[in-house]
Amino acid sequence: MSEEEGFPGLGWPIRGSFARYVGSLPDGRAALDGAIVASRLCGLVFRLADMGGFDAASGSGVLKFGGRIGFTGHFGMLRLDIAEPWLLIESGAGMLSIAGRSGAEGQDRFDLAAFRIVWSDAAHMEGQGEALALTARGAALFGGAYAEGAELDPFILRLAQ
Repeated sequence: MSEEEGFPGLGWPIRGSFARYVGSLPDGRAALDGAIVASRLCGLVFRLADMGGFDAASGSGVLKFGGRIGFTGHFGMLRLDIAEPWLLIESGAGMLSIAGRSGAEGQDRFDLAAFRIVWSDAAHMEGQGEALALTARGAALFGGAYAEGAELDPFILRLAQ
């Protein structure tokens, strides 16, 4: 099994159309930092950092991932960071939060998108996040390009290799 097929983490391309837009800019850039890798399978993989607050028996709790991707362009006018995503999951639904620019543990976090999770196995070790809807603050992060409720791309969740 290749690393891309068996990654332990959050496989999430964020929003493909946004990444393509940034890539089309003369000065557009996407920089990866920390526990994140590019993946042909799912765009990006944020590595699993902590699942101590997650109850696999019920498929509920908090999952923490490391890494950051920073998008820049328009000669400094565009800057968007997605850092250290956390998933709070309860009863088949959840909230994806990210660290603000300070990036301090638990500090300046905000809810980016609500989602629905569909588990692939009874052990709650693999699943897919669907219907990721931007919160108001999440929409603001994209500088008004997307409205509250606009969908981000689905994610793949794997907690074991």
